[in-house]
Amino acid sequence: MDFDKIEASVSKNLALNICIRSLDLNKAPVDVLSLWLKKLLRAYISAPHCDLTDVFKSMHEWFQRLKEQAVYGDIINILVDAIEFADWANNLLLNAEETLVHTASYFLLAIVHCILQFYVEHNIQDLKEHLPNAIKLHLLVISLLKEVTARSVKVNDGRVTILIRQLCEICELLSTKIIHMTVFLKTSKIMTYICIHYCRLSEYESNPEWLNETQLHLCDTVLNNLETIKKKETLTVSLEKVEDFLKMTQAYLIMLHNIFSTGVKNVEESVLEVLLAVLMGGDTKPTHDLGKDVPALLNKFVRLPTMKIFELIYHVGAFQKYMLDALSQPEASTIDFFQLCLDFVTVVIMDDKIITPSTCETVQMVFEFVFKDEWQFINRKHYDRIIEAYGTLVYVGNSLQLCNYFCAGVFQDDVLKSQASADVLLCSFKIVEANNGWNNGRMQPAIDYWNQCNNSYAMWSHNCSQWHVRRILNYLYTIKISNQLPMFNLNNYRLLRCISAGSDGGKSKVLVEGLQKLSMTPIKQAEQYYEMIALVEILIVHKIGQRDLKILEQSLIKLKSLLESDKCILLINVIAKLALKSNRFTQFGVLQKFARTAAVASWHFQKFIHKCRHSDNETLKSLSSDVVVQKTDCTTLLDTLLNSENRCYNNKGVDNMYRKLCYTRSRNHRCNKSCLKRKRDTITPKHIINELYTKSVELDQCDAQSLDRMDKEKLKSIITNIQRYLQE
Repeated sequence: MDFDKIEASVSKNLALNICIRSLDLNKAPVDVLSLWLKKLLRAYISAPHCDLTDVFKSMHEWFQRLKEQAVYGDIINILVDAIEFADWANNLLLNAEETLVHTASYFLLAIVHCILQFYVEHNIQDLKEHLPNAIKLHLLVISLLKEVTARSVKVNDGRVTILIRQLCEICELLSTKIIHMTVFLKTSKIMTYICIHYCRLSEYESNPEWLNETQLHLCDTVLNNLETIKKKETLTVSLEKVEDFLKMTQAYLIMLHNIFSTGVKNVEESVLEVLLAVLMGGDTKPTHDLGKDVPALLNKFVRLPTMKIFELIYHVGAFQKYMLDALSQPEASTIDFFQLCLDFVTVVIMDDKIITPSTCETVQMVFEFVFKDEWQFINRKHYDRIIEAYGTLVYVGNSLQLCNYFCAGVFQDDVLKSQASADVLLCSFKIVEANNGWNNGRMQPAIDYWNQCNNSYAMWSHNCSQWHVRRILNYLYTIKISNQLPMFNLNNYRLLRCISAGSDGGKSKVLVEGLQKLSMTPIKQAEQYYEMIALVEILIVHKIGQRDLKILEQSLIKLKSLLESDKCILLINVIAKLALKSNRFTQFGVLQKFARTAAVASWHFQKFIHKCRHSDNETLKSLSSDVVVQKTDCTTLLDTLLNSENRCYNNKGVDNMYRKLCYTRSRNHRCNKSCLKRKRDTITPKHIINELYTKSVELDQCDAQSLDRMDKEKLKSIITNIQRYLQE
């Protein structure tokens, strides 16, 4: 019969039942499939109101039976028939229902998958010459899917998931051959197009499976491309080839960016794992020197689009939680997370949106991780970059929560975090200064706050955090419009102590004259004694004019009588510190007048004497050699301090040790096959049983009369398949 006369003589259901019965009588599936592809499908697809969905489902089952027989000649014949049908029916399918197109596409793609699988995995060379036909059929189908998706107004998650998974499997096979890279890339682009279209149609609380599969496919491809670049074998490839390869990687990153651009609300954990590796630039260490050109290409084609993705994903709660969990894992100490942390802060800076409280907390946790130990302090570039990033964030973020965090960080007992917090604040202050942001309305409250903090310490406190408070106060006073120092008194001592550094000799004259007046007055009250100590302490950080040095020496000599008592240890300490920074004539006077007193047990005086003994001046050596040092157990430490003043440290060895300890990865990205697709975890029997139970409950609520004969046959097969589990 001619195909245009079949529909009038034999109904579609009758033809389908005849074929099912013929296969039950062991009729060859190839004959039945060929009959439908050459004639029956053409007869019924043109008929009005004729649904061929069940036909394509049956044909898919018949083809799987044919595939199990592994008769390659029959499979090739079906491939040829399928291409002829796809060419003939293309316009008809474009105007058909989406359900029919999806079902037909699934069947036709199964043929493509079969040919590629037998050739790639089983190395059936007889199929090699037929690969172009398989690729042709594949391109016809994915082009059809794109056209049908473009006019779709509703998404069917089940059908789309099945199709996306099938396309991912085909991509896995295509990726093994370099000649198929163009088809591989085109398939990925159409998968991305489908996902973007359907994402815009519906809002999902949790990501559908088809979206997860596509994201995993794109991320895995990027990771495998980066791994290929880092392999030693890449050295034999020309730079032009590497550039082409990285351009393809860039295309996949752009696809990933386009998907996230539809509006990211949630990301599944399976996707987060590979996405985090993508943001880190791959999770495999290079096995060769990448050279000066390859890093530039990586920055151009990979780094920039990766940061664009980071900007879209950083604010998602699931991502932030997963990143923090990764940082807290025990193996985090062996993985280099520095660039990831720096990039996270960078994208928060780049985003114009207000920093949310949750993001602010994550930023703080990242700061805690970066400065959990001393490693960042031995890498100057790392330290400067992270401080500048956080300082910029404090400035542009305008977040009170973040500012308070670093202010509180200055007073932490952890000296590392205290140092870093103070540096972050100073960096942000300097950015304010560069942008002309300081004015009296903003400056004075800042000075008042930090001055109040400074006054909370004891008069001669040695608390490490006070040093940072003094640095901040000193900076604020250096940029203050009025550079006039406050009047000296004990109440202003702490402020003067931190803002006097570097002051010129003219301003020190008042202080020297004050010390001279005190030295000529009998000390009758404790306030006079402490005021004298305070004056000397401030003079230590002053640039004293030459004409004031003589007055200073005379004042110190007149204080000699006070030093006969051990109770004056504070005074002898500040005199020793002053002598360490004074000229030789002052040092001569201090040695002659004070060195033989009981206060020579002072640590600072011992340091002063030790320095004089190793001076290149013979007079200082002679005077200091006669002094008996009471604490000889400190000699080794004093030698170390003295040698460190002029020693130039080479931290190259330390840096190498750092890289060895902290940059060694414990987890490497590896595929089970030489392809660009990462194998998923297999589904456990328990998971399948739970799914069966859930679906059986749903089936029980359906109308049993809606099932046809083929559906009932499937139910029998399901029961037969699971029967053995009940018998064991």
